[in-house]
Amino acid sequence: MTVIGIVLLAIGLVVGVSLTLADPVLLSLLTRDSAEGTGGRRLQSPPADAAPV
Repeated sequence: MTVIGIVLLAIGLVVGVSLTLADPVLLSLLTRDSAEGTGGRRLQSPPADAAPV
């Protein structure tokens, strides 16, 4: 039972790290860099105090 728990935890960690490294937006949250993928994708959002349109 303990071995199954450790294996599931390890699989979850591998999946989480893989998703973080594969997604530039998630990676930018960790590194505080701009979110830009290989295709030049950038996130653009209005300022937090902007009025909704």
